[in-house]
Amino acid sequence: MYKGYYNYTLYLNKHIIPEIGNFRLEQIKPAHIEKLFKNKQNLSYSAQHHILVILRSLFKSAIKNQLCVNDPTEDIKITKENQLNTDIFSFDNIKEIIEAAKTHKFGFYVQSLLYSGMRMGELRALKWSDVDFDNNIIHIENAVARSENGETIKSTKTGKDRYIGINENFKESLLKQYENKSGDYVINGYNNGFVTSPQFGFRYKKFFRESNLRYLSPHKCRHTYATYLIKNGVDLRTVQELLGHTKINTTQRYTQVDMDMIKDGVNKLNF
Repeated sequence: MYKGYYNYTLYLNKHIIPEIGNFRLEQIKPAHIEKLFKNKQNLSYSAQHHILVILRSLFKSAIKNQLCVNDPTEDIKITKENQLNTDIFSFDNIKEIIEAAKTHKFGFYVQSLLYSGMRMGELRALKWSDVDFDNNIIHIENAVARSENGETIKSTKTGKDRYIGINENFKESLLKQYENKSGDYVINGYNNGFVTSPQFGFRYKKFFRESNLRYLSPHKCRHTYATYLIKNGVDLRTVQELLGHTKINTTQRYTQVDMDMIKDGVNKLNF
């Protein structure tokens, strides 16, 4: 089954039907669609865009078959503006996370995402053979991805492999994890296979709940990683390579000026 078809089916069943599935097509108004997207603001621009594509295709077909008269999605727009102007972990949050992770069973999950900027699927597919302790390099070439038969190991989202560096703090965490390894994967699931998405999500949330720390989704760790790299002067081309973006425009979204930078900037005015 084509991966795109599977993803569209997932969006339909998980995000559209629960919101408007109880309405007849002619009953659905723009207000219902606006409410749907208001409830999906936590999703990425790409996810929201795909949901809108599905809805527009649905109503286009419905109008053609005289099942309704108007398209309630006609004036709905999904923009990238402020998509990344969402929460990231503050510096104080990060210090608390790193400290709590030293003693919590699942702290390594959060540390790995913050220190590497990997996508969750890439971290779940990472094997010890991908980690070069001698040269402090991680080779990212695979990711766990959804398919019609469940989850499977595939190439990365962009189809390209890449390398990321390991700083001293991350290396210390990796070595500690390596000492207790029981399989090929850096993070093990059942029977020493890769950890499934529900397993990872449960353990990730468990860390924040039991540590009584501010919770943000795994993908916000990636946003945090990129934002702090740029704040600390790492050039966009390098950040692009570290994140595995195919286009520099995607990386440039992380250069949005935040309020801390605005307030700090005037302090550097020297006249």
